[in-house]
Amino acid sequence: MLQVVGHAAVAVALTWPLARHLDRIPLGTEQVRTVPLFNQWTLAWTADRLPHGLRGWWDAPIFWPQRGAFALSEPQLPTGVAFAALRALSGDGTRAYNLTVLLLLTLNGLAMAALARTLGAGRAAAFGVGVLGQALPFSAHELGVLQLLAQAPMVATLAALIRWREAPALRPALAVGAGASLTALSCGYYGFALAIPVGLTPVLWLGRGAWRSRPPWRDALAGALVAGGIVAATALPVLLLQARRTAGFSWSRDTVIALSAAPGDLAPAGPWWPGWLTVALAGPGLWIGRHRPPVRWLAAAATAGALAALGPRLSVLGWRPWWPLAEVVPGLDRLRNPSRFVVVLQLALAALAAPTLQLLVQEVRRPGRAGSGPATHVGRVLATTAIAAVAAVAVAAFPSDRRLAPGPPPPDGAARFLATTADREPVVVLPFAASGRVADFEATTVAMLHGLTHGHPLINGYSGFFPEGDRALRRTLPTFPAPDTLDALRARGVRWIVTPRAWLDAEGRAEDASGAGLSVAFDDGTSVVLELPRVDR
Repeated sequence: MLQVVGHAAVAVALTWPLARHLDRIPLGTEQVRTVPLFNQWTLAWTADRLPHGLRGWWDAPIFWPQRGAFALSEPQLPTGVAFAALRALSGDGTRAYNLTVLLLLTLNGLAMAALARTLGAGRAAAFGVGVLGQALPFSAHELGVLQLLAQAPMVATLAALIRWREAPALRPALAVGAGASLTALSCGYYGFALAIPVGLTPVLWLGRGAWRSRPPWRDALAGALVAGGIVAATALPVLLLQARRTAGFSWSRDTVIALSAAPGDLAPAGPWWPGWLTVALAGPGLWIGRHRPPVRWLAAAATAGALAALGPRLSVLGWRPWWPLAEVVPGLDRLRNPSRFVVVLQLALAALAAPTLQLLVQEVRRPGRAGSGPATHVGRVLATTAIAAVAAVAVAAFPSDRRLAPGPPPPDGAARFLATTADREPVVVLPFAASGRVADFEATTVAMLHGLTHGHPLINGYSGFFPEGDRALRRTLPTFPAPDTLDALRARGVRWIVTPRAWLDAEGRAEDASGAGLSVAFDDGTSVVLELPRVDR
């Protein structure tokens, strides 16, 4: 329990003053609220569908009439379940979202501490390693992208793999399967990231003394089947459905290259530098544990993670391995940002600090080895102080500007009016996003959250991928209420049009809308709901 409280306190410190302002949302390096608000909508949609057994979960009420719209981005099912519980306790979606942020950071620390214990660290040293895992520069950078904070399942899987190596029995095999499944369901990127250390398991399993005094190969094979069976039964159906819904979507090569890390990004002062403290502790840790297969395995994973983060920028005598891999590895061609694989590097280096911190603890406790009494007490105080100093430096070095933005506004009059209508026919919120820039979709994500209140499907939407036809609407709807815009809306079954009163009054739109036969169904002076008449053909 003390470990839980400690890592929860670190999560609060890393994000301060978030705990004082749970009605606001952290941005990390995001410049606008679009992504955090979109993630809040994602979790809220899952929470709303849980009482219905997730019936209709894939057909989220955005991009109407697109089927399977929820598959176009990260579903984050496990995080959505946690959010649902926190929303029930807190009574508010924004507070629940922020509590979810704190929960994920706390779990990251606990999982990293558990990994340190498998590397031989005692309780005190493991806590220090856990703090390093919470305070990753990667997490600070991505504080506004919630799914990228869900690192605990991946770290727990690594710890379970090491335990499985020591004793290939049923329990660690179950933990490996559960961890891998939660990893893939929490964040698609991390499903691929986990494949890096998993692919390097020969380094772990075939090290010195790997099979000495342990069950034969068939027991390990049975455990692998158990772990794989868990993944196949829990994560694979979701992943296959999502893959089917997103078949045909991909990113341009220019986009993938632009979002890949450059070698200098991993160096000091680069955005993906792991931090001097972690590097200073991981280097000696690698040397101390150089003869231990788990340590060598983590070092290999760190190296592979750094190379994977380079994406197509990695060239071997002119050959770029990313593109051939993207053609044969299912789903890899749909990853937009290879630089995110740097999380494997940073997590592995944090874990490699375990031998160093454990040696530090042992050295400062040395006066008490001769027996019990005051010397032992002094050693414990010194060890605790040393780990506390490491934790304090890690928290102080967390490179976050702690920016908080206002949470989503409560449903406005238009949303409350739509909630009273029984037809549940499609709605469009104008003005439509002007371009594909993230900033242009901030109002859209607010409308999506309000849509969960009034229950009407939206023509608008925001996600990782955009369905066919959305770009055409962006080109058409700025001329509203021209006849072609009304035809485009009727083609999608729209009955209700929501606009700000000021936007509708500008450039004569209100008069033109009236002339086109649109009637005002609601007007509170701030927002307006227009009803689009049907046209018999």
